[in-house]
Amino acid sequence: MRHLFLLSTLLALVTGCPSTNPVECRDQSSCDLSPGGLCVSSPTGNQWCAYPDATCPGGMRYSDDRVGDGLAGTCVVADDDVDASQIDAATDAAVDATPIDGNGVVDPVVIAHGTSPSSDVGTSIAPMGSGFVVGGTIGAETNFGGGPRIGPRFVARFDFDGGHVWSRGFNANAALVASDSSGNAVLGGNFTQPFTLGGSGDTLTPMVVDGYLAKLTNSNGNHLWSKRLGGVDSDLVTTIGVFSNGDVLAAGTFRGSINLGGSALTATGSATNTFVARFASADGAHVWSVALVGTQNNGANAVAVDANGDVLVAGFFRGAITVDGTNHSSAGEIDGFVAKLNGSTGARIWSNAFGGNGFDTFTTVTPGSDGSVIVAGQYGAAFTFGSMPLGHVAMADGLVGKLNGATGAAVWATGFGSAGIDSVRGVADVAGQVVVGAEFAQTVMFGTQMVNPVGNVDVLVGRLNLTTGAPAGAVRFGSTEPESLGQLVGAGNFYLFTGGFQGAVDFGIATLNAPGTNNSDVFAGMLLP
Repeated sequence: MRHLFLLSTLLALVTGCPSTNPVECRDQSSCDLSPGGLCVSSPTGNQWCAYPDATCPGGMRYSDDRVGDGLAGTCVVADDDVDASQIDAATDAAVDATPIDGNGVVDPVVIAHGTSPSSDVGTSIAPMGSGFVVGGTIGAETNFGGGPRIGPRFVARFDFDGGHVWSRGFNANAALVASDSSGNAVLGGNFTQPFTLGGSGDTLTPMVVDGYLAKLTNSNGNHLWSKRLGGVDSDLVTTIGVFSNGDVLAAGTFRGSINLGGSALTATGSATNTFVARFASADGAHVWSVALVGTQNNGANAVAVDANGDVLVAGFFRGAITVDGTNHSSAGEIDGFVAKLNGSTGARIWSNAFGGNGFDTFTTVTPGSDGSVIVAGQYGAAFTFGSMPLGHVAMADGLVGKLNGATGAAVWATGFGSAGIDSVRGVADVAGQVVVGAEFAQTVMFGTQMVNPVGNVDVLVGRLNLTTGAPAGAVRFGSTEPESLGQLVGAGNFYLFTGGFQGAVDFGIATLNAPGTNNSDVFAGMLLP
């Protein structure tokens, strides 16, 4: 068992605004938003970005933005350490792997946990209070920092330094995570055997394959409530979210009939159809539930709650899907759908479908900071997204699209692809730019940038302009062994991501090393795009 904890400092931004949330730089590459930027060690030992200014005696002035120690906008003094070697320093300079220095500055962090020779992977991540919560799979007894945990699923909370706060292992088939407005952890997934999350008399017992929801306390992961969601057939919780008041949003699939606490929902014939439901924060009591039905299979892959408290749901469908009386027909094998539902009632506000002759699906959705809706997924053949033609490279290409938040109409779309399968695992609006995370196995053209994999599957994180959708750069995380990306989400100026890795992976601020070549470890991180 092992616990590898690595962290470093985060990029400073230059916007000319007063500094409110200071963040340290790592090296010269962190200070590249204006010519001649350097990463300067101040008298306190903290590192801040500084830029040329002929009016300063030393010729350098600290940035106006993201600089602490009361130095924002002031001249760099002679005693401050400007390392001349930075001018030619590589962007993967040595990493400070010591614990946080206690200066109150939030730094980026990547952590790894695992047990050799088991396969361990993070599948879900969310910001949580002064840290983040991760859910996933462990193949053997694993210590995240609070003692051995037995899976096969786990949930663990870490602070923003990567330090363990609490963790739990449990016997379910999936571990989706979110957090509510009080910082409590929300869990969801499905299960086939009885299991408990530690509450007195809270053991959940499935009929066949059922979904579950649960809420655990912020401070120690203690059980608040948990409940089974299911009928007499196979029913799954596939995605979860939260409302601003702490209510829980869940979506998934069901067959036959299911009663989530209100009126029974009925699927069409033998098809697997979609449910979307809201449950009360305090005890998980039913608030509302609706079904998205069709004569062939459909499913929800992602949900989110927008600034108005309305629900966004995205997924896939065959044949046709009906959203609160509105029908959408597929143009090909499988198409993607997006719907906005009233957060108070579940009633349809708008819905839309996109796709061509191939297999097309949306895997993730998030509200944009400009009131828009951002969706992402895969598509299997060239098609027109709204009025925008999208070319196709091969197999499954990645897709990111922007929709009008009021109507659901397409605003822009961008595709990226390789000769292999490009699987999008998350999209976020991070400080006004779109960040997308994907897995890829062969050379990808992300806009005009060629991104080459190291091994047979690597992780790509790309940036796009929120207004135009134009690609603005991408980075690759990978090794000669396969990596996986479970989820990517936004958290203020950061993105959070988690997955599995093997070998040694350079995450820019740190290199993580897995214990073996035939098993994976969990990685989780908080980085700037």
